[in-house]
Amino acid sequence: MLLHLTIAIKIKMNLVKKNLIFSVKLIAYLLSIEYTRECNYDEPLFDIVLNRNTECDTIGRCPMNSYCNTETNRCCVKGK
Repeated sequence: MLLHLTIAIKIKMNLVKKNLIFSVKLIAYLLSIEYTRECNYDEPLFDIVLNRNTECDTIGRCPMNSYCNTETNRCCVKGK
């Protein structure tokens, strides 16, 4: 009886681990979609003080070494 319970617990743990790995991969994929959509494969400029992506100002300007994506109104880091 104890052996069957141990096997059942190991199977359950493996399923939970696989589900967690799948969830992490799904989240990474969804984040990459947002990443590419906002800046056309460049990195969005992130403001750590405001904890959000930086938006272009009213005349389409962004901080140094970044550019304004006019479709999404986001500042994007220039590609390397």
